[in-house]
Amino acid sequence: MNQYFEMILLGSILALDACVIFFAYAISLKKWKLIDALKFSFITAFFQFLMPLLGWVFIKLISSSFEAYATKIDHWIALLVFVILGIKIIKDALHQKEEHQQKTLSLFLLLSIGVATSIDAVSAGVVIFTQDHSILQSSLLIGIATFILVFLSYALALWVKKLQTQWIEILGGVILIAMGIKIFLEHQGNL
Repeated sequence: MNQYFEMILLGSILALDACVIFFAYAISLKKWKLIDALKFSFITAFFQFLMPLLGWVFIKLISSSFEAYATKIDHWIALLVFVILGIKIIKDALHQKEEHQQKTLSLFLLLSIGVATSIDAVSAGVVIFTQDHSILQSSLLIGIATFILVFLSYALALWVKKLQTQWIEILGGVILIAMGIKIFLEHQGNL
C-alpha cells in the first residue's frame, strides 16, 4: 500500500475521536462561528501532528518505555476529559434558559481536547519509526487529515442543528461520556 495513502488513512482514523467530540460540542452551540471551527480544527490537527513526532522521538531515544507509560495514562485522561465535557453538555441542555448563552471554546478546553484526542497518536509515531517512513511527511499528512475531517464534522453539526432539540444535545453529551468509557475499557482489556 502507498505510504501516503497509509498515513492519510491513519490520520483519518486518529481524527475520529476529535470529529465526534467537536460534532457533539458543536450541536450544543447556540451560535456558530467559523473561527470556532478553525480553532478546534487547528488545535486537534496540531496535536495529531505533534504526538506522532513525540512518539517517534521517544522510541528513537528510549526504546518503548515511553509508549508503555503513555498507554497506562492515556485512557484515564480521555475518560476524564470526555466525561466532564459530556456532563457539562447534558447539564447545559437540561438547564437551558430562554436567553441564548454562547458557549466559548476557551484555550484550556481546546488544549484539553487536543491532548485527550491525540494521545493515542503517540503510538503512530512508533509505527512510523518501525516502518521507516518519513516522520515529518507522515505527521503532516495525519495533521492535514485531522484538520479536514474535524472541520467537516463542524459542517455536519450545522446541518444536524436544524433538527436540533434538547434531546440531540443530551445525546451529544451521552456520546462523549460513552466514548470516554469505551476508551477506558479498551485499555483495561474489557472490550
